[in-house]
Amino acid sequence: MDRTHLLRYPPKKQHECYPNTVANDGATAPPADMMPVVPGYESLGPYVIPPSDFGPTQPQAPSRAPERRFDIPAITEELAQEAFIKYASSKCCYSSKPAKEMVFTDLQSLNTYRYRLETFTESRTTEWDSEPYNGQVVDGFGVAPGPWSIPVPIPSLFQDCQKAVRVPHTSTVKGCHSCLNLGRSACRRCVNSGRTQCAYCGGMGRTGSNRCSPCHGSGMTRYEVNSLI
Repeated sequence: MDRTHLLRYPPKKQHECYPNTVANDGATAPPADMMPVVPGYESLGPYVIPPSDFGPTQPQAPSRAPERRFDIPAITEELAQEAFIKYASSKCCYSSKPAKEMVFTDLQSLNTYRYRLETFTESRTTEWDSEPYNGQVVDGFGVAPGPWSIPVPIPSLFQDCQKAVRVPHTSTVKGCHSCLNLGRSACRRCVNSGRTQCAYCGGMGRTGSNRCSPCHGSGMTRYEVNSLI
């Protein structure tokens, strides 16, 4: 839709169909392929490959683990045998006979540990984002740092986290893509004419052999926006 069509029918009355009255519509930024190419961000998308060398890193001093004391409770042979029998009975294919007939030669209390390996990784994604411009400062001068050169606060380890960070020196102001920089959009229901097809006669101007009274035989009715107070 060109500018001429958008400006063809200017608004007349406050309650009539205004060109800037569009239900569930708002300002939109231009598509990503119409945005300027930022050096270092020629290919936008997920999973930006990190550089092979992040530079020298400072090794962190190993933290000293606090001293712990473990008091291993001692159990008797009767309790150990009872626990063994209970465990064997809970398994469908285990026989409890060896547990009942077992003979203790030595009983030692030991601590056991189960280790689990967890990995903590980070990925970065680049994409254009937009927000309404209300006169705020536009940071569009300077060289934009690379995706992996932007400092980000370190989140809690081994917890899912997602953050959106603005890339410095990449801001720009563009006109609204939906209204072609006019500040108003055409009404989609009446196409800026202020009139729609009559719902009673279907645009025929007549109902049977009679003239349609709601549209006075024109087949069109005035489309208005009413406010409920």
